[in-house]
Amino acid sequence: ILQYLQVSDPESLVTTLNTFMKVIVRDTDIDLLEELDTLPSFTLDDTFYVHFRDPSAEDAVRRVLETAFNWNTEYYFSLMQELSKGIMLEIQETAHKWRQARLSEKGFPEFDEALEIYNCIQRNRLAEPLYESHPSVEAIDPGGYIGYPLKVIESNLLFCRSLHQMTSPDERDKLSVELAHLANKVMVADAKDPGVPGALRESLAKVSAYINLALEDLCGDDTECAIGLLRANHVEMLFRRGFSLIMDLRKDTQKVMRNYPGGVEDLGYPLAGLVQGLMKKRPLFAENFLGGPQARDFKKLEDLEAIRKLMAPNALEEKWEAM
Repeated sequence: ILQYLQVSDPESLVTTLNTFMKVIVRDTDIDLLEELDTLPSFTLDDTFYVHFRDPSAEDAVRRVLETAFNWNTEYYFSLMQELSKGIMLEIQETAHKWRQARLSEKGFPEFDEALEIYNCIQRNRLAEPLYESHPSVEAIDPGGYIGYPLKVIESNLLFCRSLHQMTSPDERDKLSVELAHLANKVMVADAKDPGVPGALRESLAKVSAYINLALEDLCGDDTECAIGLLRANHVEMLFRRGFSLIMDLRKDTQKVMRNYPGGVEDLGYPLAGLVQGLMKKRPLFAENFLGGPQARDFKKLEDLEAIRKLMAPNALEEKWEAM
């Protein structure tokens, strides 16, 4: 707790504590014994009295206040003085700026910047495959995380198989850095908690899935072509192209649904569930309707084709006639 107090900026600390407590300042013009009946019971100084908004957090907040009081009394009084005023817009804005600065230092971009990964792009925006490896112009300082992004990618994807054939350390380091940065963007854009270890794995899985969609669309099962595309394009461009393929399927499905006599629910099993997953804000392949364990990210072209096949006009006509 002491370390937290020492490294936290005051604005963020005030904003956080205000969520769990309300500070009331005693009126020195009134006898304390007369005023005690109207004041909360907790105080460390007979000046600032604390009402705890959330009883389940009371013990934790007490420990924070007691630690601050014992560590630096002057700091404690200034903190309580700010809390007694209530949270002003300026304090919230300052706290947000400090938080964003800390996240930026860790590689997490602003929310608006992160959302750009979900901007669709056409196929012609990608550079042609580069079949010869070229040494990196800029030196890469990958830090301690370098191997992690490449280790968690699903092994049977074209993307992963292509990575295994890229033997140049420079190329693999470059891709690891790009993947880590892209996964951070996904976490911010999808409102995932960067403090939860599983969130990074999920984001990396989504990154690799969408990149794999783009590679399969452009290269089929040709690993040499996929390696060339990875050399020639930043992985974010491939991610956006993979997402664009999903959006193309969604648009085509919406067109069909506008001319379909029934709603989504009338599509029947398994198509109704698949379409509902596709229409989510962050689309999912509802594999559980096809015998799979659960809904997941689209990661192969066959996932898209499974829905296209069921949405084909002749397939819908047969289902409608049977009903």
